[in-house]
Amino acid sequence: MSLDQAVSGMGGRYESRTLHQQGSYRSLCCAVRVPSEKFRLFLDEAGTVGHVTYRSEYTEDVGEAYYDSEARLATQRTKLERLQKLLEEAAGLEDIILLEQALSETELQIEYLTGDLRRYDSLIGYSTVNITLGEVYRLTTDEEVVQSFPQRLAAAFGTGLRRGAEGLEELTIAVASNWVGILVLAAAGTRCGASSAGGRGGKRHPRLRRMGSRFSLALEPTLCYTFSGLRPTGRGPDILRHWRRILLRMKWKSVLAAVLLAALVLLGADIRYGTVTGRHCRLPVLMYHHFSQEAGSGFTVSAARFREQMSALKAAGYTAVSIAQVVDYGQGGTPLPDKPVLITMDDGYTSNLDIAAPILEDLGLCAAVFVIGINEGEAVSAHTGEALTPPRFSFEEAAPWVEKGVLDLQSHTYDMHQRPQTGGVSGREGALKKEGESAEDYRDALLEDFAQYCRRREGRVSTPLTALSYPFGLCSGETDRVLEEAGAVLTVTVREHCNTVFAGRPGTLRRLGRFNVDEDITGEALVRKLERWGRGFFV
Repeated sequence: MSLDQAVSGMGGRYESRTLHQQGSYRSLCCAVRVPSEKFRLFLDEAGTVGHVTYRSEYTEDVGEAYYDSEARLATQRTKLERLQKLLEEAAGLEDIILLEQALSETELQIEYLTGDLRRYDSLIGYSTVNITLGEVYRLTTDEEVVQSFPQRLAAAFGTGLRRGAEGLEELTIAVASNWVGILVLAAAGTRCGASSAGGRGGKRHPRLRRMGSRFSLALEPTLCYTFSGLRPTGRGPDILRHWRRILLRMKWKSVLAAVLLAALVLLGADIRYGTVTGRHCRLPVLMYHHFSQEAGSGFTVSAARFREQMSALKAAGYTAVSIAQVVDYGQGGTPLPDKPVLITMDDGYTSNLDIAAPILEDLGLCAAVFVIGINEGEAVSAHTGEALTPPRFSFEEAAPWVEKGVLDLQSHTYDMHQRPQTGGVSGREGALKKEGESAEDYRDALLEDFAQYCRRREGRVSTPLTALSYPFGLCSGETDRVLEEAGAVLTVTVREHCNTVFAGRPGTLRRLGRFNVDEDITGEALVRKLERWGRGFFV
């Protein structure tokens, strides 16, 4: 039975489905909604599609939250009726303005609470199953089998033989991919050897008996150049014979050196122009946080400075691209515009909506906001009870900007934006593994945090969740592998470097670098920075 048959057979549907291509292998990340009463049966049938390597279940009791939202909704509706009556009786202009503001806030609260109730109804009626399917080269199991020393030794020999065969395969493919360059170099080496052997029966020049550090000294008396045309002067025939003897003496060394030099040239050209590995683009990623109307400082950028920076980017020919565009390029090779730039904002402050979004819309640009899940739409911290400063927006408040394509809302983790030295309660440095934490517990913590974010975002944001910003840029290879499995196709850090993203290679979407933009950076300086990054030779 296929997964599609299992979903349709249970009366379920796909909420999201993303296909990734990593080299020769594919993986599918999807979220399936099935009726709650068929949840167990669906898990059993879906488990027959492939070899299950990991499975976890969680249950969320939404009863208390449901009744709380229902009661608050009734209170807000009563408040709305009273305000409407007061508005009818109001006589002064000032009173009317104040009442209209109160009515607007009350209607917004009613809209939020109604959306929460709809989401709770959906959670009660249907269960969400997050599935990751991956193609593998060879199926293995996680069962631990106690082996004797001869068995372990035999297994080690078998592993070495298998790795050797796989390495030979990769070498063969590499040779086949570069056969033209290898053929040219081989022909050049053969030509040099043949030419050298024809001179004076292959006799060696007495001054070339010892090569090495004296090699350059042997050339100085026989070759000299004029600055105007770099023409060889002196004894013409002797020069030619001298070079032939050098090549005869060093034919294998020269061929090897030529091969290494050509490899370095090809590597440099590939890094810069993608001549071998394929089409790619330089993608600078900008990082912002908070905005204000007045002059900013630190992570805060003023509205005037932000407009200046964005205007300078547009005037220099840069095009702001969305997360979806970058993912499509990295996965399927869908072309990006010339001089793309990805604009991002961390944490989810209301100033992203009130100040940054209107400027972006006015200039025809877009940005991605990485929102901390547990703080989304909240006035106080869930851990300390203190007011969240600056204030945070809710998904519903950002919805108009998402629908316009100005903003996209992605993950800054649900509750891993913590550090012990800044009052964090998790004992974890961002998304890193805690000291003494097992690999299995760490994996469960990452997957549960991502699942919590998905549940909070579900049905409230129209764009798919495909990207994640690591809190404080802290992550490891293990972190990135687990979150890639969870569904984070694109991840970003805070390391300042430009990125080279290859078309059709989603692995190049991992741990992208970002340039932190603050109040002190003028629009002109920002463009210079990006131009310098774009000309960079190395990634």
